[in-house]
Amino acid sequence: MQKWLATRASTPWHNGTFDRALPENIQPDSCKPTVLYAPTFGALSSLPHWAEKLGRLSGDVNLICKLHHGTSSRPQEAASLALARRHLKQLTDSARHTLALLAKADYVLTDNSGFIFDAIHVDKRVILLDFPGMTELLDGEKSYSTPDSADQRIREILPVAHDVAELRYLLSEVFDWVAVQAKLAEIRHHYCDAFMDGKAGERAAIVIVEALG
Repeated sequence: MQKWLATRASTPWHNGTFDRALPENIQPDSCKPTVLYAPTFGALSSLPHWAEKLGRLSGDVNLICKLHHGTSSRPQEAASLALARRHLKQLTDSARHTLALLAKADYVLTDNSGFIFDAIHVDKRVILLDFPGMTELLDGEKSYSTPDSADQRIREILPVAHDVAELRYLLSEVFDWVAVQAKLAEIRHHYCDAFMDGKAGERAAIVIVEALG
């Protein structure tokens, strides 16, 4: 039982067993850097504020949008979904391609999504997007987040883009990622996996089995 759980708990990212094939409609240009945009859904989604702006970047970067399943499935997200389809041509909502998309990405753009920490865990350069009126939504009622939520506190460390000019700067070679990545390495060690070997699930499984006797 212990061996079976340990095997099930292994991490495809760390052992390299995941499928690296991208969705068929995603055709990145090998000469351009790849930016993976993974917005959340609902009130805190950056899609209504950034979709058109990000679409204009496609001449300079491979802009791939990984939609939240809530955006693609909830009727109340229809307007955001329409914006994404109109402005973001390389678009997918496929969960099974998540690791392949992360592997391809040079940068990850997101907003108030838990995807922030997926990207941090696999050591990607993460840029957060801001938009007017966002802070007013952080009351725990208008959205699922508050100023003390992890997705908000991390903004004290990660670079935040408020407009396209600022985003272009953060995507340029001028921006110094060294200091940011040093802080993120500490976060990964303390909050993701102290050993960074992909075996956190295995260790947890062993402890659970031992506790169950």
